[in-house]
Formats: sequence, C-alpha cells, structure tokens
Amino acid sequence: MKHRPPPPEQDDLLRPRLVDLIDLRHELVTLATLIDWEFFEREWAGFFPSATGR
Repeated sequence: MKHRPPPPEQDDLLRPRLVDLIDLRHELVTLATLIDWEFFEREWAGFFPSATGR
C-alpha cells in the first residue's frame, strides 16, 4: 500500500503546532509584526543570488 501524506487540516498527534507554542503577546512577536520584511528582502537579495538554498 502506498503511503499518503495526511490532509493539511489533520494535525500530527505527537507534535504540537508552532502557533500553539508561541505566546503572541510576547514583545519579540509584536516587534516581528512591525518590521518591514519586504525591505530586507529587496535590500539583501543581491547577497543571496541563488534561489535554490545555500
């Protein structure tokens, strides 16, 4: 029988989801929502020319 991946809505019973582990009220989470990540992607794109990993 061929292995099928679980449907996207089915959670892994042994591993909690990352969103369940993070306190969304933490200062670093708040800071991460305020940062303009697209700016960094544009500015640093020249330093990482390959789109296939390291």
